[in-house]
Amino acid sequence: MNEQISDTHTVIIGGGVAGFRTADTLRAMDEKQRITVFTREDYGECSTCAIPFVIGGELKDFEEMILHTPEDFEKKDIEVIISEVEEIHVDEGFLLYAGGKRIDFNNLVLATGRRPFVPPVPGTELNGVFTLSSLNKARRAYPEIIQAERVVVVGAGAIGLEVAAALNAHAEVTVVELLPNIFPRSLDPDMASYLQSHLEEKGIRILISTSLLSVNGHGKGGNGEVESVTVGLPSGEKREIPADIVVMSAGIRPEASLAEKAGISIGPTGGIETMPTLNAKQGRRILENVYAVGDCAEVKDGITFQPTLSPLASTAVRQAYIVAHNLSHEKSMVFAPTLSPNISLVAGMQMGSVGLTEAGARMSGLKVKASIAEGWTRSRYCPGRKKIRIKLIALGDRLIGAQFLSEEDVKERVNLTALSISQGLSILALASSERAYAPPMSLLTDPMVNALRKLMDKK
Repeated sequence: MNEQISDTHTVIIGGGVAGFRTADTLRAMDEKQRITVFTREDYGECSTCAIPFVIGGELKDFEEMILHTPEDFEKKDIEVIISEVEEIHVDEGFLLYAGGKRIDFNNLVLATGRRPFVPPVPGTELNGVFTLSSLNKARRAYPEIIQAERVVVVGAGAIGLEVAAALNAHAEVTVVELLPNIFPRSLDPDMASYLQSHLEEKGIRILISTSLLSVNGHGKGGNGEVESVTVGLPSGEKREIPADIVVMSAGIRPEASLAEKAGISIGPTGGIETMPTLNAKQGRRILENVYAVGDCAEVKDGITFQPTLSPLASTAVRQAYIVAHNLSHEKSMVFAPTLSPNISLVAGMQMGSVGLTEAGARMSGLKVKASIAEGWTRSRYCPGRKKIRIKLIALGDRLIGAQFLSEEDVKERVNLTALSISQGLSILALASSERAYAPPMSLLTDPMVNALRKLMDKK
């Protein structure tokens, strides 16, 4: 260890991207501070977003998902303890782990992540029901997953659909979604139906507005084996779907139970309530030496300014930098209300969204207008051009949301739109802005401009 380590000790609970990035960034900013990370997994920092791509064969094995091992962090004088934390004593400045072992801290960072939501229906304890919520769970599930001939995926968010697309090459795949459209947090029905048609053309069966009623199998408890699921269709009819395995991807919940037990405030989303500096709270009291980052942290929405969650790796990395800065410098850096820009690649189709959906805006009581435009990503005479579908949502003369679907050119559109919304640019300013043009890469009049002009024409 570094002989110049200071008396200041920062303890980070959670070994996901948020926790390990906080530790790594803090070490880069402060060479002397003592840093300890508690993690329940033995592999270090990894990208769980890559699990579907290992299953689909784009990555050769799960080891490629590992970004940094515990040994990598130890080389930077970051202590890694593989253990559950049992209790936090905030005012006394210590925590207990591994059956009562004690460790003191000056600063505490809560990066406890999320837990998968499993619908409360009979049969979810059967063998063959998987969540794929961690690298180790994915490793254990992999042998059965790649041999399955009939798969039911519960939940049509990013991970559920990416897994469905990965398994579609060798299995009969059915996706069951409770809400009225796929990607319900990111897309409106008029955009989701376009993507759903694409997936159905690839052979993936999708049932929307459909509830999971039970997982069925023979045997009991941990010895039982999945045979089928029973679902409730929109018509009210019940249907049994044969299944060798069931992948649960029905959403996530913040893992905030340890913080709640310690008396730290939990917000209406179930996440740890935070200040703009990402300090946690106890009631009205700001905990000056306790922070929350990543999927467990409740933040503010960038449009409604209401409490929200932003369970994205990109959000976690930004928060990690802010907390590391505030632990090593004067507390001057804040996490701005978030627009949660996100992208996914599903069966060759790129999906991107930022801000509010039209449905979400209306549920928040906002009187919005929306427009949809379709076009091409390149000039019509250039080979390889792809269709692109764009939806924009506006409040007055400002964008508050956007959705994109295409086989290319989505990521930078999402990033540009996120920047435009955060800077408060008007629709007119966006429509009038200069844009680069070359036939193999763009249209002379971009479909985004057409969508913006449609919005300008609406009252």
